[in-house]
This record gives sequence, structure tokens and C-alpha cells, in this order.
Amino acid sequence: TQDGTDHGLQSVTSSELDKIVSEITISAWIKHDFVGSKSEMVVVSKENSFVLSVSNSAFTDPVAKFSVYNGLTWSTVTATTALQQDTWTHLAAVIDGDIISLYQDGKLESSLKLSSVIVFSSYNFMIFDEVYTTESDIIVGAETSPKGNKLIHKFLGSIENVVIFDTAFTADEIQNLYNDELFQIITKDESGINIFDLSQGTISNGDPVDWILDVTFESESSKAAFDLPVDAEITSVQIATVDTTIINFDSTDEGIAYADGVSFEDAKNWKILDTSKTKNIINQVKNIDNSVTVNIDGEDIQYATLDFESDLLQDDGLRKLLVVNDSGNIYRIIFTTGGTETTEIDFSTEEQFNKKVKVSHKSALHYTNVKTCTDLPEDLVEDDVDFKLFWIVDGQEVDVTNDPIFAVEFNDTDENGIDDQMCWIVPQLSEQNFVVSADITILNVQSYPVVGGDWTVRFTTNGINDLVITAVDGTSFGDELPYDLRFFELNNGTHSLPVTISGNSITYPNYSSELEGYFTSNVLTQGEHHLQFNFGDDVEYADNTASTV
Repeated sequence: TQDGTDHGLQSVTSSELDKIVSEITISAWIKHDFVGSKSEMVVVSKENSFVLSVSNSAFTDPVAKFSVYNGLTWSTVTATTALQQDTWTHLAAVIDGDIISLYQDGKLESSLKLSSVIVFSSYNFMIFDEVYTTESDIIVGAETSPKGNKLIHKFLGSIENVVIFDTAFTADEIQNLYNDELFQIITKDESGINIFDLSQGTISNGDPVDWILDVTFESESSKAAFDLPVDAEITSVQIATVDTTIINFDSTDEGIAYADGVSFEDAKNWKILDTSKTKNIINQVKNIDNSVTVNIDGEDIQYATLDFESDLLQDDGLRKLLVVNDSGNIYRIIFTTGGTETTEIDFSTEEQFNKKVKVSHKSALHYTNVKTCTDLPEDLVEDDVDFKLFWIVDGQEVDVTNDPIFAVEFNDTDENGIDDQMCWIVPQLSEQNFVVSADITILNVQSYPVVGGDWTVRFTTNGINDLVITAVDGTSFGDELPYDLRFFELNNGTHSLPVTISGNSITYPNYSSELEGYFTSNVLTQGEHHLQFNFGDDVEYADNTASTV
């Protein structure tokens, strides 16, 4: 931020700084403080190249202007729309060969064809400060004096998001840049809105989702516009002044006394604009006198946008505009959106339980804390199979079974004493994928090898975890008698794996395989031998009874 007194550094970015270019787009947000300001205040400048500035005098309204220098003379384009006091304004200056243009809040203000092409090179940056640095020649918030010995025409106010691109933006690209950055720059306090709160009700998988949008404008207006997700079904609109409820429309008719023969649909005093019209309107958002407005049918209307809750808004979510035609400054809009959808694919085998669960929805809003459940086979639960929940992130399965955020629980829905359901919480949802499985399954729990032969234990796993195989219950690993077993091979189904042997434990870190793996050891002694397989938190056992025949 530049304010004429705080001379701290501001971050300035550029796509490329050190090459010759004949196309440039300069983008900046300014909030001009007229009180005590000079007749000329510079936003961005490059000595003997270009100046983006604000012209202000006692006799004319303050306006933005952009000037370029061709080595002999300066050429200037000036905006026709006056700047507003203490209001954020977006300026974009474009050099496209021999044409210069100036945009304000996404709209073209002026353009000029030059007699020759402008070319710049050697981009260097300096943020205006009391210390003049001759090594830098692009300055934010001031320009160098004709003699080059000091900084002049310092900006009084705030400057944000200064970016210089090495290409000439089109009018549509300028408009999109303005729309994309508007609600990064303007806070709710600067939008004419005192309160903007969107709250979500409890979500159970498949059920419609309840939402309450509370908006309080600083001042009362005759109309107000709100964008909602395209699938929103409005159930209630309540409108009030600071101390008096004006009207309450409720689709359930609970507590509402409409006139005889008048229904909720007849009584409501609002309209909903379709998606295509909404998109065009919200691309023309304006910020005037600290109030965000949209123009509908030639009328500027106070506007409350979901962009104020960007963490709940999907980037590509479709919206529609609700226009309320009753005076007020306090609004509560209650609506529902579509429920979540669960798709399950069971790819279990005789040896291993595996089920993929996809949880998704089609609303423009992100859903949070969605409770999701899937059925489990009771016969496996009775066999003490250890079920795990894996969250698929960037193609990798992450074990979240014991993560408190996901709050995994097992339920006995038919109350027969056997759990038959796994439930968990999805923290934030647009589309998330999970796998429910038993981590490690020993395929041949009991074996009967002979002394001097091999004992091979086959197993499958799901996910990624350290695999630790330990000789237990009196069994020992070693290379010769009196040890019971001699390690031979750990194989993931495609190749042998290098392991770490420490005493009676054999470890392979971050084991992962979709194939059937196996562990082979040579049997050195007669009798029973026992191995414990640890895969993350899951523990399974394999046993043998070895004979001499």
C-alpha cells in the first residue's frame, strides 16, 4: 500500500522483466485520497517511457490518465469517468504496438493510435521510497524528476495488486481480470454490507442441504440482488429494517397469513434471473461510494455476492440472481440445494474386501462436514476383519481411519450385536473418493512345510504403509540352527524387495502393491512357527507346523 507517508516496500510482479516487448498491460488497484492530494499523482511510471497517473484539481473531477513517450513527445489517453473518493478502482493501461488504451473498472475509457510502435526493454522495478535508487526504473507510487535526482508526484492513498504483463490484454481479458480481483480487493466493510453470513445446516448423505444467508446493508434500499447457486430452492425470504420486520415470505405458509386466495407464489415480490443473464450481469459489477452494485434493466441495485464466502464457492459453479423488490436493509434468505450422491463400486475378491466410495454433489457451493455411510458384510465383522478407510489424494490412498477429522465410526443398524456399517465425515465436498478395505489379508494362514523346505506366506494389502514381519511366540530368525527360520525373500508380486533385518523383525518401508505379495523363509527346525505381519495399524498372523517328512 502506498499512502504518501508509509514508504514501505510493496510486492510487484511481472510475467517477464528482461526482454524487448511492444505489448504491455499494466494493472493496478487504487483508492485515491483527495484530501490534501496534489494535482498529479502517479500510480506506476517508467522514466522516459510511460506514466499511469491520476489528474486532480480544484476545478475538475479527478480522472485517470496514461501517457507514453516515443523519444520525442508524450502521447496521452484520459479517462472520461471520474474517480470516486475512498473507493477502490481498477486501472488497466495497454500498449499494443502503436495503440494505447486505458480501462477503468473493466471498461474501455479511451484509446489512441500512435504514429509509431512503442518498444520497451530492460524492465527493472522500484517502489517509491525516500531513498532514490538509480538502478531501478519502474516506480510504483511516484515518478522521477526531469533531472532524475528525486521522486515527485507521489501518490496519496492506497495502491494494490500492481502487475505488468508482457502482452496486450483484450477488452474481455481486462473485464475478466477486474472481475477476478474485485472481491480480493474489496472487503465486506467496503461494499456497503455490514453482515454477510452464509451458514450450512447438517448434511446427511442424500438429503437436501439447508442454507441460511443473512445480509445486512449499511443503508436501506428499494431493491437488493443476491446471487445463489443455480440449484437453490428458496423456501423463505425475510426483509426488515433495523427495528421493524416488513415482510416474511415462507413457502411452507407456517405462521404466514396471506390474503384469501393468495399463495406463496403469488405473494412473493421477487424474481430470479436465469444463469446466462446472471453471468452477463455479474460481469458488470461496480463499486460506487463504497457500495457494490449490479445494473439490472438500467437500474443500479445493491448486490451481495457469494464471492464474499469464496471458501464455500466452487470456481466453476453456476449461479442465478435473486432480485428482491421490497425495501429494507436486513435480509434473510433460506434455501435448499441438492443432496449429495454416493456411488459405490465393490471390487472385492474371495481373499480381500475392497469397496470404492465416491461422494459428490452438483451444487455451486462446497459442502462441509458431510456424513457418509457404507454397508459392511457382517460375516467379515464376525471374523474380526480390521476395516480401514482410505482417502484418495492425488491418486494415492491415505489411511484416515484414525484421523479425528474424519471421525470414523462403526454402527450396528439392525441391533443384532454385529456392526454392519462404517460412517465417516467428509470435511469438504465437491467430489471425494474413498476406499474401504481390510488392510492386509493373509491368504494361507496355516501351512505345513517340511524341515529344510520353504515356507511361503501369501498376502494382499491396500494402501501404503510400513510392512513389518516379526517372528513371535518363541519363533526366531537366523541363518542356521538353533534358529527356526532363515529369511529368503519378500516379493510384492512383481519383484524381490530389499529389506532391513533387525533381530526377529524384517521391515520394508512404504510397502504398496495391488498384486498378491509373498514372504518366503527356509524352515530350519521342526514344530510350530509363528509370524506376525504388521501393516500400519493392522496386524495379521500366519502359522505353520513343520515336519521332517
